[in-house]
Amino acid sequence: MKTKLLISAVLFLVVAAFIFKTPSEKANNTLLIPPSGNPDKEFLINVMHSGIDTHYVYYPQLGTNTWHKYTGPPNWGWPGISNDSINFPTSEYRDAVIQRMDSNRNNGFRSVMDRPKIQYLAFGQRSDYQCEDSVDPDYWFYSYKDHEVGEDVVDNTPYGNGQSVRFCSVFPDAVPGYVVKNLRANREQANRYWPPWIADAAYAWYVMPRIRIDTSVIGINPNTKVCAIIVHDWNGNIIDSIDILAKYFRINPQTNYDGKYLEEFYFIPNQGPSAIEIDPGLICPGFRKDFGDWSSTNDTNTIKTDFRVYWYGQCNMWIDYVRVENQSAHQLFKGQWDNDIRQETDIALHGYDPNNPIPNNFYIEEFEFNTVSAISYVDSLIKQESSDKLSLMVNLNYPLFSVHIPWDANRNKYELGASYINNHLVAKAHLKYLVNVSYPLEGFDQSLGPQYASSEHPSTLSNSDYSPTSEILSHKVSVSTYENWLQDKIDFGRGAGDGFMKIMKKTDSISKYYSTDLNLIHLEQAHLIWTPGHKLKEPSNEEMKLMASLAITYGAKGIMFFAYNSDNAFTNTSYYQRGLTDTNQTPRHQSVYGQDNGQVCKR
Repeated sequence: MKTKLLISAVLFLVVAAFIFKTPSEKANNTLLIPPSGNPDKEFLINVMHSGIDTHYVYYPQLGTNTWHKYTGPPNWGWPGISNDSINFPTSEYRDAVIQRMDSNRNNGFRSVMDRPKIQYLAFGQRSDYQCEDSVDPDYWFYSYKDHEVGEDVVDNTPYGNGQSVRFCSVFPDAVPGYVVKNLRANREQANRYWPPWIADAAYAWYVMPRIRIDTSVIGINPNTKVCAIIVHDWNGNIIDSIDILAKYFRINPQTNYDGKYLEEFYFIPNQGPSAIEIDPGLICPGFRKDFGDWSSTNDTNTIKTDFRVYWYGQCNMWIDYVRVENQSAHQLFKGQWDNDIRQETDIALHGYDPNNPIPNNFYIEEFEFNTVSAISYVDSLIKQESSDKLSLMVNLNYPLFSVHIPWDANRNKYELGASYINNHLVAKAHLKYLVNVSYPLEGFDQSLGPQYASSEHPSTLSNSDYSPTSEILSHKVSVSTYENWLQDKIDFGRGAGDGFMKIMKKTDSISKYYSTDLNLIHLEQAHLIWTPGHKLKEPSNEEMKLMASLAITYGAKGIMFFAYNSDNAFTNTSYYQRGLTDTNQTPRHQSVYGQDNGQVCKR
């Protein structure tokens, strides 16, 4: 094992000699030989949230080439720009954003376009929960456990286009009952953690069952009850129950229903179709729950969210799926934000040089499976407006991306392979940039037990043992014990699919064998953090070099270190974080192990 780690360290020196050249060895701060087909000529080196250094006092000393500032809706925008908000037109902040981009460029940085409106829209969530019993195997989790009535059919009518749907027939003897209940993937409206500005309690949700009925029903009795849509919150309580009547399928009493599937209905004549709206916070009320723990049998932590359909047995009904989407997705797919996306893209194009292409790409971080459709929509508009010069860079947090999938009977996580991630993320959204991330160096106390991941450090690095008050979140061990631990930690990580080497290999396979024009960027752990449920130790310089060298070996065309800032002091109930600068944004030339981590980020 020592040999493998030594080889990795030597490998870093070889790779670094090529990638991290001094400015005098480089032309226009770019790689001498850009990768074939890569529209980005510069190897990206960034420290996340570096934009808080508004006067470029310390950040340029790190020798990076990229600037980034986290943002979020509604009004957490770029520094010093008061109207940088989703509530203001682009014209209100355009010039100020361009001025910041010019300042970045003058100080040697490209700009990563982390923007409030893009954050709001790209995190739009849409899920189509299929009502058939037999569904696409790749989407087996987007289905229901129980079907009391109806049968699976292929709708070959002009309205169905050969879609597989659930058909409920009044002949020969109609028996009312639930068409669907007990949704399998019922965690997609239960995320109260991340991202905080668009967590699942922040905005309204819309429920849209795709249904059609016989055209003759309305003429016989417009008040015929077709079905009821019943929404249960995560505690299992009914928060809404809406009857869908036959008359809701036509625009007004003077018009006829044409027999097509509808997702939104005419509940009020002459006012256009509308979806069933659930007010913010109703689906996931009260205290937070661990929505990723499918093994929990504790009622306070189980998730019972459900979107049920009850058929009244009074008319024939065909139902395809129950679509559930949040407010930003509901607005996005109606085209309400198209101009804003185009205008944000025009801003990001400022200063673009086709002879020396260094794009100011947009960026989002750590999304769920049901945001892929929104990501695809936003990215498509960015590419159209920029004539394919700019793209959306998306950060794949694998555990969050797959958190909606139920664990198996043995409480094992379901693992998504490289081909699946390619087909249902990279290829589906036509991505050009994928940011891989794995923060492998956890920081829990070993005394808590093996279910809490801990870390170690060699006694030669620090003679201090685990001490949260001293910000040491790793246990002191001998050099040989540490080397064995580190090898195992890097190789195998925490669990299904989300270990460091697992992620490196998966994303490398995607770029090599499936989407060969994909650009991989690595987001690297360079921080410590202490929260009640999430703890990471601060990496040593050697560990940072190891992770960077392995990422480059597995195809990374850029490194983004997390993070620039530090926050708070230690308490047992709150949180603190240490990045490359102190809480007052002065350089931390000494990590908790007495090293200058900032030196690792230099080119």
